[in-house]
Amino acid sequence: MKTLALALALTACGPAPNPERDRLMALGDDSAAHHRYAEAQSAYEQTLAVDPRWLPAYCALGNLLAQLGQTTAAIERYQQALALDPDYTEVQHNLALLWADQGQYPEALALLEKAREHRPEYPPVLQSLALLYAKQSRYQEAEAALKQALEADPSLVEARLQLGRICTRQGRYPEAEELLQRATQLDPRTPEAWRYLGWCYLEQGRPQEALSAFQQVLELAPDHVEGHFNLSTALSALGREAEARQAMKRFEELSDHAAQIAQLRRTLDTTPEDVFTRLALAHQYLMLGQTEPALRHYHAILARDPDHLETLIKLGHLYLKNNQKREADSLFSLAIAWHPADPQTAQAYFALGYLRLNAGQLGPAKQAFEQALKLQPDYAEAWNNLGNLHILQGDQTAAEQDFRRALQAAPQSAEAHYNLGGLYLRQDQRQEAEAQYLQALHADSTYARAHFALGALYEQRGQQAEARRAYRAFLDGWQGDPSLAKAARQRLDALR
Repeated sequence: MKTLALALALTACGPAPNPERDRLMALGDDSAAHHRYAEAQSAYEQTLAVDPRWLPAYCALGNLLAQLGQTTAAIERYQQALALDPDYTEVQHNLALLWADQGQYPEALALLEKAREHRPEYPPVLQSLALLYAKQSRYQEAEAALKQALEADPSLVEARLQLGRICTRQGRYPEAEELLQRATQLDPRTPEAWRYLGWCYLEQGRPQEALSAFQQVLELAPDHVEGHFNLSTALSALGREAEARQAMKRFEELSDHAAQIAQLRRTLDTTPEDVFTRLALAHQYLMLGQTEPALRHYHAILARDPDHLETLIKLGHLYLKNNQKREADSLFSLAIAWHPADPQTAQAYFALGYLRLNAGQLGPAKQAFEQALKLQPDYAEAWNNLGNLHILQGDQTAAEQDFRRALQAAPQSAEAHYNLGGLYLRQDQRQEAEAQYLQALHADSTYARAHFALGALYEQRGQQAEARRAYRAFLDGWQGDPSLAKAARQRLDALR
């Protein structure tokens, strides 16, 4: 379950004109937006050195520290702002969220109510108040706050979700349905809007409509924990028990990650500088498909320890996965510059080689792979990619040696077997190629490219039944380039 501090984003604080102060403030905002947290913190602190009474800097610095898990320091900055202006609503709101996150509900509620008195139509305060009221089963007050927020801004999706949930809980289904359907129209990419709508349908005994809503949740967020539980419930109500059990199994797997996150967060509350806890948290968030909190934890580590090797590499790989190649390149280069002789740096050299190879820079790519292999001589992936590079350079002898070195290091490498099979096929050694493709599938039966390659090989030999089986197996497992799937279908049709 999301904590209050995460469920509602900390509200931003707007600056006013002043050249040097505004320059530093803008620098801090830009650095924070690009996850350069150490630079952001320094810029905000410099802003306060220029103008010690500048409230937006206290607010922004408190927000940053809260994001980094430095709760005590964040609270101190918020309280400094309130000492200068006790009615600074944004800070009152954000401080209340931190207190609520720590279980200090009476203090948080009192502060939010004070903020409401000063700015009675400020939606973030009204929505946070509603959450706390609902937590105490004060639904009438929660409803009043949410309706007030929607009067101030009818486009508020979060307020509609909260109000829709209250109405569903009270059996006011038509009202709930109207609120939640409108929320899905306002922001169709919000998983919780579809989940609450599905829950509303389920409560009314409409499992088919609920199923459609929950499927929409998982289309938007495939690792949504509660989404899998809700899906299982809807499937069971429809009598689709096998599918329901499968969804429940996935829910249980994801719940384990969520439980570990909760425990790690508690650990981090007491030891916010614990690098290993942050790394573990980032890993668990990624297992749930939650990239943003993982990024925050990686950057929080680098804000304190800019040359932390494992973090540089993990963050670089995350950027690479998200196709942020420039950011990834920068982090891998930093890892190499700071830790040139560490065996773990082989991963950074390999990643740089991969980037260079995909950019067609064969010379730099080869140097990077060779550096990786100097640090880790049994690095199978590096040998495999070096083999691909040698093929591009026309050196098939060297490529074969590379692929065989990869298989010595990792005999179950499906990719190395597949690449070696492709090399043999280029040399018209079809029997040897077939053996390697079969070895690839023995290592990984889901390796779809090997099925396609076998289909083409069997088709050339006139083994039509075997070719059809191979193409069908490819189509069952392929999720990549649609043009390759189209080619497989065309070949399969031609063999019928």
